[in-house]
Amino acid sequence: MARRDIEIKKSFFSTVSLSDHSCFLQKFSIVSAQWDSFARYITKVRCFRIKVAPILVAESRLIHMNIHKGTSVCLVMPVYNEEVCILDVLSKWSAQFDSMGLSYTMVVVNDGSTDGSLAALEVFQKQNPRLYILNKENEGHGKAIMAGYHQALIFHPQWIFQTDSDDQFDPTDFEKLWENRKTSPFLVGIRAQRQDPFKRKVISRLLKGILHYLFEVSIKDANTPFRLMRSDFLRNSLSVLPPDLFAPNVFLSVISSIRLKSFPEYPVKHQKRLSGKPSLISWGLIKACARSLYQVLSFKLSLYERINSLDNIEKSTNLDNVA
Repeated sequence: MARRDIEIKKSFFSTVSLSDHSCFLQKFSIVSAQWDSFARYITKVRCFRIKVAPILVAESRLIHMNIHKGTSVCLVMPVYNEEVCILDVLSKWSAQFDSMGLSYTMVVVNDGSTDGSLAALEVFQKQNPRLYILNKENEGHGKAIMAGYHQALIFHPQWIFQTDSDDQFDPTDFEKLWENRKTSPFLVGIRAQRQDPFKRKVISRLLKGILHYLFEVSIKDANTPFRLMRSDFLRNSLSVLPPDLFAPNVFLSVISSIRLKSFPEYPVKHQKRLSGKPSLISWGLIKACARSLYQVLSFKLSLYERINSLDNIEKSTNLDNVA
């Protein structure tokens, strides 16, 4: 080291007092301790984020899924552009189930709504975790119901109840079906005083006549969206139905009527639609009826094959249960 540099350093340190050295070391010690504490905190946070956080998220999802599993009843409800009434409808149904002391979950199928229906569902879900939202692209009421049925079956409830989201039914009428559930694995509520446009009533009457002629069954309201089904019965029935049915509830009613000879039908209140719009109107309704008629005729041709297949499924299931 050069002589000049040594002299400069000696001159500098000779001007700094011992007290200044002590103060500097004290402050440095404090800062160093704080930094060590901060470093340990960051290490813990990073460890938490990498190792612990994913576990907690997975546990949270598992707990959320377990809420839906093994309940007494699972509500299946398709939704399309019902932001005005959906919160009120879900509140009424959850209150009804709570008043009956039932364990329940609600599978709501958002069929590609373009309004604020999804946002409203998410708001309700935060208040009631029993709601399970199934989002899908818009494919129509029938496919939304089928998607809801299959999702509900994953949760293994004892019973599955299907209704619509348009606020045309009174939830208190559910008690009529529930109190008589031991009499049949398939029960429906019929719209005794139906509050729908005249053309829809005409279509329902025509459908009743067609089903009676083709299948020799007498079903008062084959497509009613107010039905209670035992899970195993619904699972077996769905296994023999085509996947792309326009009105799956009609075919479920036909199969149930043939296999059970008859099923309970209870009159329920039906109210006028006050919000939203029907998913099918005018020309779309005519095309839908034509498509449904074609599917009914095709179903007639393969009916007995499907019934035999269903009988074999149930026999196999019964044997497995005995074993």
